[in-house]
Amino acid sequence: MYICSASSGQALLKTGLAFKAIDCNDEKYNPGVKAAIQELTGQQVPQLFAGGQRVANGQEIQEMDQASLLDKLSALGAVEAA
Repeated sequence: MYICSASSGQALLKTGLAFKAIDCNDEKYNPGVKAAIQELTGQQVPQLFAGGQRVANGQEIQEMDQASLLDKLSALGAVEAA
C-alpha cells in the first residue's frame, strides 16, 4: 500500500494493513510519481490501489474510514496507495 496523504495514512494505520508512504510532491526522490498517478487515474493524489486496481481517492478513503469499511481492504489482496 502506498499513500501520499497524512490523513489518509492515519486512516489506513487504524486498519493494521501494511502500507508504504510515498511523498508524491518530492520530485527529487520520487520523480514523476505524482504526474503518473494523475495520468493513470485522471484525479489528484492521494489514490489507493489494491491488487493493481484503483480503489479510492483521498475523500473516498476518509468516507470509508468513517463508515468503518477500510478493514475490508484486506480481502482485496495487496494494497497500494499513491
